[in-house]
Amino acid sequence: PVAPSKLSEYALLESKRICIIMTTYNVVDYVSIAMDSVLTQTYQNLEIIVVDDNSNDGTTDLLLKKYATNPPNASTVVPTVQIIHLTHNTNGGAGQPSNIGMESCSNYTDYVMFADGDDYIENDAVESMLAHAFRFKTDVVMADFDVVETLDDGSMSSTPSYDFQHWDELPSDIPFNVITHPRLLRTSPVPWRKLYKRKMLLQYNVKFPEYVQHILISFFGLLWICSIFV
Repeated sequence: PVAPSKLSEYALLESKRICIIMTTYNVVDYVSIAMDSVLTQTYQNLEIIVVDDNSNDGTTDLLLKKYATNPPNASTVVPTVQIIHLTHNTNGGAGQPSNIGMESCSNYTDYVMFADGDDYIENDAVESMLAHAFRFKTDVVMADFDVVETLDDGSMSSTPSYDFQHWDELPSDIPFNVITHPRLLRTSPVPWRKLYKRKMLLQYNVKFPEYVQHILISFFGLLWICSIFV
C-alpha cells in the first residue's frame, strides 16, 4: 500500500494544470503525430493551445476537425484543446504566436510547455518533468532531445541532440542556474524541451520578441538569469 504522505503528494502533483502551447505553420503532414503525442501523455491534466500562423496547406482545417474540444474549467482533469487560427501570417517566426498562446492560458494553469507542430513528445515526458519540478522546487525543468529525420526511402533516422556535449556536463540530481553552471548558456535556447513555472513567467514578464526571426536569445537571456533549472 502507498503511505498516506505519498497519496497526498500524488494528489497534489495531479492537481497541477499544465498548458502546452503548440505553434504551427504548414505542417499538415506532421501535426497529427505531434498532437497525438501530446494527447496520449501519461499525465492528463493538460490544457493544449494550438496557435496556427495562417497555414495554407490544410493544417488549420485538420486541427479544427480532429482536435478542437471544449474550453478548460477548474474541474477538468483530461486534456482540452483550443485552436487559435491567426487570420494573417505574422512573418516573424514563432514570437507572436507563442505570446498569444501564453496570454490564452487559463487562470488554472500552473506550468507551461512549448511544442512545435512537427515535434514528437515521449509519452511520459510531461509526468517526468513535473515530478522533477516538484522534487527540486525549480522554476524550469529541461529535458534532452533527439533529432529525427525522414529519409528518402521513408525510414526514420535519429541522432543525438546537437548540444549533447554541453547537456552531458549539466547535473541531473541537483538544482542549478547560470551562476553555478555557466555551461547552461551553451545549450540550445529553444523554448521546447522545457517545463516552466507559470508564476515565474508572469512575475518577470517573460515574453518572446515579436516580428523578428531570431527570438530565442533575448527570451531565454532573461529566463536564464531569473530561473533555477534542473
